[in-house]
Amino acid sequence: MRRHLCANLLLAAWAALAFGLSTVQARADDKPAERFVMQLVSQAVEILADQEQPEDERREAFRALLLDNVDMRRLPAFLLGQYARLPDDSQKQEYLQLLQEFTTRIYFVRLQEYADDSIQVTGSRDKNKGREVVVTGSIRLRDRDKPLSLDWWLLRQPGEDGAADSFRVFDVRVAGIWLAQEQRSGFVSVIRNNQGSFDALLSHLRRQIDARAVAASTQ
Repeated sequence: MRRHLCANLLLAAWAALAFGLSTVQARADDKPAERFVMQLVSQAVEILADQEQPEDERREAFRALLLDNVDMRRLPAFLLGQYARLPDDSQKQEYLQLLQEFTTRIYFVRLQEYADDSIQVTGSRDKNKGREVVVTGSIRLRDRDKPLSLDWWLLRQPGEDGAADSFRVFDVRVAGIWLAQEQRSGFVSVIRNNQGSFDALLSHLRRQIDARAVAASTQ
């Protein structure tokens, strides 16, 4: 039940990012990390609102957006927890491909079910000696009276030769729950419950992707 609620909250958070541009608010003195979040909003809106483009092209553009802005170098290993060293090279390659497809299909299909939600960016704070930034905010959902806290955990990548720093999303916290950590618990449970079989996780991801594809085709 808790994992289902977390998944729905994450989808709603991405939906607010994608559809709530006109209702997103940021401080007048926003910082680079906060501007990064706002720019991500704008790019997502541009992709998902372009109904003149075929769905497969929009989905591929959305995939590119995720790959460009989510830390896909560290996150895949993080999601495996203590099993990060388990896959061989072939399994690791398939895992990365499936994870990208899994993430793209879930958010591209489901976030289009949400609209008229709004987020507010309220500030940011450095952590880990400035190598990471947490952008703070809130999200107001249509079916809830009070807004929920919404934070983005960003990894800072220092610019070279005077260039501005860049950022990558590592995790999102909704109502106090870090969602990548919640997803890691799910992946670890699949492997543990199948006697440490990494192939079991790959099969799980394939089933999830197929189920999303079927759901999308029947809408």
